[in-house]
Amino acid sequence: MGGKRGDQSEPAVVVETLPNKMLLVETRDGSRLAVHASGAMRIAIVRLMAGDAVRIEKSPFDATKGRIVGIESGHPGRVRSAPNETRRHIPKDPETAP
Repeated sequence: MGGKRGDQSEPAVVVETLPNKMLLVETRDGSRLAVHASGAMRIAIVRLMAGDAVRIEKSPFDATKGRIVGIESGHPGRVRSAPNETRRHIPKDPETAP
């Protein structure tokens, strides 16, 4: 079985979404890669959009492919909020409303 290859991840920014849950990302050196989310990212059901900062690992076999291993924290880009934070509770009976 394969083990960890060390920390070979690098920062990138999502440029656009592609079919089959693939994403096009751009690294700091300007190269663009077609990447997919790793297993842990799929389990967490993370939805990525253009402008999100991510950490990627490049494929050792193909320089144009890779996988997303995490989301960059503290990125000043898009602000994320939980879907339920924007919803407001509307009471069914107006007389019982506070």
